[in-house]
Amino acid sequence: LTEYLSVYQLGTTSFDDSTGFAAGARLVLEAMLTSPYFLYRVEDSTEVAAGTIPLSGFERASRLSYFL
Repeated sequence: LTEYLSVYQLGTTSFDDSTGFAAGARLVLEAMLTSPYFLYRVEDSTEVAAGTIPLSGFERASRLSYFL
């Protein structure tokens, strides 16, 4: 939240065609839509077994649903 608030404050003066709330909201929306957590699936498993990181049942099902 604090990162998006700082992006909003930066955005209020960043654009030539708009200023204020609209410009800040525009930059926050751009930041959200280009975030890797929005664009890509991120797995949370971290334990290593035999040189690989096995996925949990939920992560496996999630990957399968995106594949299908």
